[in-house]
Amino acid sequence: MRIILYTGKGGVGKTTVSAATALASAARGHRTLAISTDPAHSLADAFDRRLGSDPTSLAKNLWGEEVNVLEEIERYWGDVHDYLSALFATRGMDEVVAEEMAVFPGMEEICSLLEIWKHDLDRRFDVLVVDCAPTGETLRLLSFPDAARWYMEKLFPWERRIVTSLGPMVQPFVPVPLPKANVYAALETLFKRVTRIKEILTDQKRTSIRLVLNPERMVIKEAERALAYTNLYGYVTDAVISNRILPDEARGYFAGPGPVRRPRPAGDLLQGGRADGEETGGRVCPAAQIALPAQGGRAPAEARGGAGGLGGQLPAQHRSAPSTCRA
Repeated sequence: MRIILYTGKGGVGKTTVSAATALASAARGHRTLAISTDPAHSLADAFDRRLGSDPTSLAKNLWGEEVNVLEEIERYWGDVHDYLSALFATRGMDEVVAEEMAVFPGMEEICSLLEIWKHDLDRRFDVLVVDCAPTGETLRLLSFPDAARWYMEKLFPWERRIVTSLGPMVQPFVPVPLPKANVYAALETLFKRVTRIKEILTDQKRTSIRLVLNPERMVIKEAERALAYTNLYGYVTDAVISNRILPDEARGYFAGPGPVRRPRPAGDLLQGGRADGEETGGRVCPAAQIALPAQGGRAPAEARGGAGGLGGQLPAQHRSAPSTCRA
């Protein structure tokens, strides 16, 4: 199965590019799954369809899915979570706080990775297009298998050996519950799968990362750092997509900047804002309906807000043209 992971700085268009890639793959006859591992899912919005934690058919050869982190944590971390909650509760921790503390940092990343592992195992799809979280979270996700493997190799065998051999004798004298066999079994299964995920993601013959960026200095700098980090972890980046570049032959709305509008007198602001909105094909922002004094001074009470919000001195030369929102 071919696996493509899209990441980049927030707002550059990762989801749009992921959805377009999935559509193109499906059009070529490949059974394609577009899956979102971003906690702030927007893949369903891109396809204008409701998506759940199981693959949903969208078109011929195309399915979509949004990972439900809570469900996945319960599935893979349930036994461990129950033990840790009981452990924290015996130390006097509030029950609600104990429930929260029993979910370790990084569990969201683990569950996202395990979803990739699951689909690789069942071989139902030919192509898996992953709409990842912004760069920082994705790098943490990709680095987690190494940290997990270190724990399993260095600490886990000794902990399990000691508790398994001495647990029954020591438990009556210990004021906290010791982990049982099912807890260690769940941990061992989990980390074996995480190790397998590392093998899948570093398989250069079928897995690659693609960075999405906009032609802006800050975005490009972050993409450069992401490229360096992914290479350090052994992941292959096979493409960089620069989004939001208009071709020279663009016409109409996309041909160039819109006309510069002169500020309107305060009395015409509301009417003028609506006219601008209709002219550009959008709807008027609430901000366009705030009346401002024509020659500076304090804004009317209804525009200032309850806590002093916008109610300061507003010189005429700093007033901007009415704003409009595109529909």
